[in-house]
Amino acid sequence: MIKVLMVITGGLRRNGICVSQLDYAKKISKTDFQVDFAAVHNDSKEMIEKYKECGCIVYKLPDRRKNLFKYIKALKKLLNSEKYDIIHVHGSSALMFIELLIAKKCKVKVRIAHSRNTKCDRPLIDKILRPIFYSSFNYALACGTDAGKWLFNKKKFNVFFNGKDLEQYKFKGDLRKEYREKLHLKNDEIAFGNVGTFYEQKNHLFLIDVYNKIYENNKKSKLFLMGEGILENKIREKVSKYGLENNVIFLGRVSNVNDFLNAMDCMLFPSLFEGLPNVVLEWQINGLTSIISNTITDECIVTDFVKSIPINQGTKTWTDFVKKIKIDTLKERINKSKTGCEKIIKAGFEINNNTLKLEEYYKECLKKEGIN
Repeated sequence: MIKVLMVITGGLRRNGICVSQLDYAKKISKTDFQVDFAAVHNDSKEMIEKYKECGCIVYKLPDRRKNLFKYIKALKKLLNSEKYDIIHVHGSSALMFIELLIAKKCKVKVRIAHSRNTKCDRPLIDKILRPIFYSSFNYALACGTDAGKWLFNKKKFNVFFNGKDLEQYKFKGDLRKEYREKLHLKNDEIAFGNVGTFYEQKNHLFLIDVYNKIYENNKKSKLFLMGEGILENKIREKVSKYGLENNVIFLGRVSNVNDFLNAMDCMLFPSLFEGLPNVVLEWQINGLTSIISNTITDECIVTDFVKSIPINQGTKTWTDFVKKIKIDTLKERINKSKTGCEKIIKAGFEINNNTLKLEEYYKECLKKEGIN
């Protein structure tokens, strides 16, 4: 039995990284692997329970950001007692050295740093810590080429795409009818959507500016925001400023985003930066027309119903494109979803295939370290 400790430095919350790792936890061989998780910061009880349901042990450690000394002590104790073969750390900066260096001192043979973004919140600290970080791991993964180049520079890394469950996200006509009724959408109303935490990175204030122009052109439209976060009040203030309270709907944290996608007609995603966003893959599986910012890696674009548009030219470029969008017929949407599924598989984003690849990668790393 190969023992793996997974550490997601941003905490176990409902976001792309955690949901992706949950999918792997469900699929990975329970005969060959024991995959556990460390809950390290701002963790969600809901997500912790979901990991436990997959057979994972979740260790609640002191908060990584608030009690660093206690966190280090607890992690060291955990690694020494449980004797993990592999530690797999997901993050966006050299601050991952904390877990990886401790693991090195605790003689964990395989230490994987997994780059999850193309920027970080503390660039100066990241730059200072890079030399220590580079000495702390012996294997490097990235969610995409851009994310790998940014964090690992000229060092060797492997791109490991997030795997998606096609059955979970493919378009379902019966759910479209059900969820459009739940959202009080009329047949001729176009539903725009966005999924993302209300942080600056996701650029929601720009999104509201865009939707305001969309609404001026098409009163038979609504914008649905799935997520929550520290900027929610500012976003609500802008919505009120434009008088859009009845047309911009805050759905909060949604546990079944895949169901709600069936009710949408077009997704808007003007992020300032991303590693390789899971949501864009999910939208393509669902056959959704999506407009994303050109600051996002084009590695996530596998169909022709995703359009990449600049965000540094103001809202007009976005609204001019949106004017051309129409509501797909049921047949058109089914066909687009079918195409999306085929393209996702071909591009290497399917969960079952990728789980097998991850299992093989873990075994190869251990073999290189002399462990069979």
